[in-house]
Amino acid sequence: MRGEVPENEDLPGNELVVPFGQAQMVREGTDCTMLGLLAV
Repeated sequence: MRGEVPENEDLPGNELVVPFGQAQMVREGTDCTMLGLLAV
């Protein structure tokens, strides 16, 4: 899946968020990758 990534200024609230349960499943598998970022 390829496409342009929008700039933060183009997004509502300047954030790109995909709520749990609403992401598109492209290919079913057995592994899961979770990424978290925290700014202190």
